Amino acid sequence: QLDKKTGAEKPLTEQQKQNLGYKTDLLAILAAGKARTATELLKEVPTFPEDMSNQRVSQLLRQLILDGKVKKETVKGKTLFTIAEGV
Repeated sequence: QLDKKTGAEKPLTEQQKQNLGYKTDLLAILAAGKARTATELLKEVPTFPEDMSNQRVSQLLRQLILDGKVKKETVKGKTLFTIAEGV
């Protein structure tokens, strides 16, 4: 019962496993150096399914920002994403 309260490690769901792969692909594209918008990344990542939405890409990017792997900046009204320094 103590394990339930402390939040013992749970196995990853299928969706979480997919998202990890997508995040790895996003980081690989961003590592090329050029800042990109979420829409550009949506078009450039080859492993994304046809029905992948811009909102889902933005959510994955937000998670990477919280992890400190990606940084976001706004230039002339466009939100651009780049790889964080030291990653």
